[in-house]
Amino acid sequence: QQIELAKGFAELFRSIEDYERCGQQVALLNEWSEGKGELRLQLLLFDLALREKDTGKLESALQRIRKIEGEGPLWLVGKATLLAIQANGDTPGPLAEALEYLSTAATTRPTWHRISRLSAEINDSAGKRDVAVRHYLDAIRLGDRDPQIISRCVELLSQARRFVEADQVIRH
Repeated sequence: QQIELAKGFAELFRSIEDYERCGQQVALLNEWSEGKGELRLQLLLFDLALREKDTGKLESALQRIRKIEGEGPLWLVGKATLLAIQANGDTPGPLAEALEYLSTAATTRPTWHRISRLSAEINDSAGKRDVAVRHYLDAIRLGDRDPQIISRCVELLSQARRFVEADQVIRH
């Protein structure tokens, strides 16, 4: 019962964006042996580490995800995310590798907006604006409602003088 209660609190704190208390609950769960193999918990740990941009914690969570899921789409997207953070937009090799992981993940999860979103962000940071716009539009079409993503997409469309499309994104 304590484990289930801690899981509930972790999800609650995450949903209200109280990441500090969410992290405390997740750390508590991770200490208990039952929590170490649960995929949902490891994904939550990964998300918290991502918010902190803590590559050590990201790698650790990613290793546990790989043990549970293998090299499935969750691991592939996680690995691509880690590579993108480590490259910090400056190193083309890891970014190209990250895009390969995302391409592989897209074959099994073609409707997952997170794949398109990360592809857009990587291409955007690499200066490939047309490719980035295509992926931003895909992410939005697939359900991404993050105001920052929508804003960036509209900004790039406007810069490219694609005002009708920018207006459609805003209306959507």
